Amino acid sequence: MPVSKSKRKKSEPAKKTPATTRTAVKPLKLPENKKLVLYIGISSASPERLHKSFVGEEWHCVRMDPDGRANPDIQASILNPVGIEPRTFDAIWCPHILQRYPAFEAVRALKNMHVALKDGGYIALSVPNAQTAAAYVANNKPSETLYSSPAGDVTPIDILYGFQKGISEGQRHLAHALGYTMEMLGQCMTSAGFSNVQIQAEDYDITAAGYRYTYDNPNRVERVSFVNNVKSKEKAAPIATAAPAKAAQAQPNYVKMDNLDQPPKQWKPLGLKKKAGTKK
Repeated sequence: MPVSKSKRKKSEPAKKTPATTRTAVKPLKLPENKKLVLYIGISSASPERLHKSFVGEEWHCVRMDPDGRANPDIQASILNPVGIEPRTFDAIWCPHILQRYPAFEAVRALKNMHVALKDGGYIALSVPNAQTAAAYVANNKPSETLYSSPAGDVTPIDILYGFQKGISEGQRHLAHALGYTMEMLGQCMTSAGFSNVQIQAEDYDITAAGYRYTYDNPNRVERVSFVNNVKSKEKAAPIATAAPAKAAQAQPNYVKMDNLDQPPKQWKPLGLKKKAGTKK
């Protein structure tokens, strides 16, 4: 039986995507008579946390943060920096961000920063010092208070894996995906194209600066310099070494573990025949 037109249901209109899920791209109004610094954060790009080097009348700060609650100028992640034109900024400030990305994404983020800088521009960044924290963990002191912050006491576990108190309260963005030493950070920065890299280690932080120069720029120097200012006396306990050589030689028989584990044999060259009259 055919359904009357009056009883037919009208097709429902397509559901609109909530505005809150869209990435907001505001047109940037950048002054022409000031230096530009890009401040990168993750729910943290507040004006109060801007490095003092960029506080002054000669600087104009553009804040980028994927969290709209921070009210950034650009709501985006540095992994997908929509709204940023290449070679726009004189400097970039990136405090405690890279450790939240795995290694391949950290290099990708640094490459995006490199693209955003003008020729001769530089990046200033900081990451937690994983080497100091790892020494405490190796000595069975993972929960020892290293220092106190406004958010609470900080332990080696907090430095390595993220601030546990904040994470337990639902702030999952505080979790860390990678720990850095000076050498690791230097490798990531040079892989992204930075030159003239300077890295300095303190007890619980590593700070670094690197420049964007074209390869034909005479100021470009392919160098990474390190300054170690760590004052912590905590050192990792030495790893147990193998038995001395004499003790190893004292073993009566060689114990075969599997088919790939063969006792050492004296190597002899193949295909060489002794000539007549030669001594043995």
